[in-house]
Amino acid sequence: LLVDELQVKGEGKVKKAMKESFKVLNEAAALGQGSLCNQAIMLITDGAMEDFKDVFEEFNFPERRVRVFTYLIGREMTFAENVKWIACNNKGYYTHVSTLADVQENVMEYLHVLSRPMVIN
Repeated sequence: LLVDELQVKGEGKVKKAMKESFKVLNEAAALGQGSLCNQAIMLITDGAMEDFKDVFEEFNFPERRVRVFTYLIGREMTFAENVKWIACNNKGYYTHVSTLADVQENVMEYLHVLSRPMVIN
């Protein structure tokens, strides 16, 4: 699958990852696969440097039918605003996980957001 093609090169390709994620979700919906109700993407990254907003404009706006949850990993906060923008503008939730101790406390927060009806957002 897609994971087999990944190579570590020192920078995240958020734009490419988001495009592929939306394509997979759209394909599944077109084929009638999955639950065909709520859809979500979870982005786990140490930063989002590139310009990625056009991906969301193309695939998720204005309906925002796919929720995007973001997890910023590490102590570095340089790209926090970018990662937060992704979650907040796509009916998701932003979480900063700076230490191993933060993982259990913060990672499951998305369940509270998913349990809310989409109309509230």
